[in-house]
Amino acid sequence: MQEFRIQKGDVKVIRKALLKRDKGVCAECREKTGMWDADHVTAVVNGGGGCALDGYQTLCVECHKKKTKLDLQERDQRRTAP
Repeated sequence: MQEFRIQKGDVKVIRKALLKRDKGVCAECREKTGMWDADHVTAVVNGGGGCALDGYQTLCVECHKKKTKLDLQERDQRRTAP
């Protein structure tokens, strides 16, 4: 498999590589769907930018919404921590 690190990557390249690797199967619920998102395993708001392909996962739209909510809560907790 091609190795690369993505700064501000071409979304089409990332999605194509994820589709080849994950076959459209959500990493969370394990359902296969035509509607999915390329998700940073560690959210960008939590330091996950500039990662290689192994820093991405395929998530269905519903699981991606849930994870994004949790990622933002984690960020907010860090901001309010003493």
